[in-house]
Amino acid sequence: MALAAVRIGGDRLILREFDALEARYRALVEHIPAGTFLTTLDERTLYVSPQIERMFNIPASVWMSEPRYWIKQVDPIDQERVIAELHRFLTDGEPFNSDYRMRTANGRLIWVHAEAVLVRDESGRPQCIQGIVLDITDRMREADLREHQALHDALTNLPNRVLLRDRLEQAVLTRQRGESRSPC
Repeated sequence: MALAAVRIGGDRLILREFDALEARYRALVEHIPAGTFLTTLDERTLYVSPQIERMFNIPASVWMSEPRYWIKQVDPIDQERVIAELHRFLTDGEPFNSDYRMRTANGRLIWVHAEAVLVRDESGRPQCIQGIVLDITDRMREADLREHQALHDALTNLPNRVLLRDRLEQAVLTRQRGESRSPC
């Protein structure tokens, strides 16, 4: 009887330690500035952090409601490319690393940077996908603004010589390629 009491007490201690470790892990994951996620290999969402919920204003239960729900949020302009990158990731096992646009619950487009890795078991077999998502909308807007400023006159907002030269070079190259393909 005393042995059983010691065993039960030991099990409770192990459970308390496990709960404490889980709480520390959750605190770490839920307080970093990136959203984190965990999915199955067939892309059923198992976990999304509160940061992702806030970033898209979509509850975790919705993300987990159906396989590949997240791809519906990817802007149609980027979907084909992102699906191809995901396929390469799952086929080759190389880390997934991509920038693309996604829609929030209210329809607003945001730029995200996503990275994911395959989590493997002890024998090396893929078990699930774990990753992060960062909102890089401000960074992308700043890059677009810098590019616009580099290619347009500050006073008139008209294209400048740099842009004109670039477009002329592109036109010449296009013309040369067209001439090299002609059978004459």
